[in-house]
Amino acid sequence: MTDTILTIHLIVIAAVLQVLFHQTNMKRTAVLLHYVLRFMYLPAIFTGGLVLGLRPVYLGGLLKIACGFISVGLIEVYLVQLFKNTRHRLFTRFMIGFVLFTVILGLTLPQGISLL
Repeated sequence: MTDTILTIHLIVIAAVLQVLFHQTNMKRTAVLLHYVLRFMYLPAIFTGGLVLGLRPVYLGGLLKIACGFISVGLIEVYLVQLFKNTRHRLFTRFMIGFVLFTVILGLTLPQGISLL
């Protein structure tokens, strides 16, 4: 379980670093980090799937997983828009709001507490 949490949170940290590198005109480093970030999705999904089969599954846990996947997808779309220079303010606000919702959900539903 710890390796899944660590992998997923490393993905978010790498995404934040990538945005910082892009804003400070270190574009080659940002592109390299983007490819590393895309590679890190695979172990996160694989270990998350393994852990999901080992623990009891609750509605809260499934909600956290779904929000986490959606957040990672939104971050990926934002990073692609950042590189292509086609960012939209409304999408950026939505992404930040959804990621904050996911963080709050993760803090209020530790270990997938059942909502039923």
